[in-house]
Amino acid sequence: MNFIKQFDNSKPVGVRDYWCTAIVGEKRQGKTTLAKLLIQHYIGLYPEKKVLIYDVSNAFTEYPQTTLDELQNGILKGGIRKKWQRGVLRLSMQNHEEVLGYMAKEFGNGLLIIDEATAVFGDNPSDNHKAVLITHTNRRTDIYAIFHSLAYVPKRLRGYFWHYHFFKTPDEGIGEKEIAAMGFPNPKKFYEQWATAQKMPHQEDKKMQKFTTFSREFQRT
Repeated sequence: MNFIKQFDNSKPVGVRDYWCTAIVGEKRQGKTTLAKLLIQHYIGLYPEKKVLIYDVSNAFTEYPQTTLDELQNGILKGGIRKKWQRGVLRLSMQNHEEVLGYMAKEFGNGLLIIDEATAVFGDNPSDNHKAVLITHTNRRTDIYAIFHSLAYVPKRLRGYFWHYHFFKTPDEGIGEKEIAAMGFPNPKKFYEQWATAQKMPHQEDKKMQKFTTFSREFQRT
């Protein structure tokens, strides 16, 4: 994984590909560990930018907590509200509709981590929910959404993720035809990367298991 290429925010909008990525894997594979590594790389490269974690499962408690009111209206310091400009904040369980609305319309110039993304988006995401993934480039925002299996990635969202990081998942009886029927992009390459991850042996001494990456860039000529 070339993190520098991945987070190259030096290019202007329309040239730089802001990443919309799904991290998929069953429990105890290291999805959260990977997300934390991504956060560290991001703020190391771009200390002037911000990272918002929607921490539904309270897996990122080492980061300062905020509220939706503070994100929208500013953080109160010394009797004065100041807009959040940089650094990492976490937002714990809130009204998903309101949080997604903020992400789609107000958050920009940073990185979004959406934990337990199936619960956040729901089984049948609305157009307002999809807007988070559709408008992120205009808002100069990278997105990482964490799912537990391929089946749990809402069908209406599957084509909006340009990249998938695969850990081992609990999905069974899936081949290339099933991947195509499920609506995932470039089924042949998608299946190859997912199937490779399924065969990787579990390493008991590792906090994060090995993973593979599918990118729709395979389709570019």
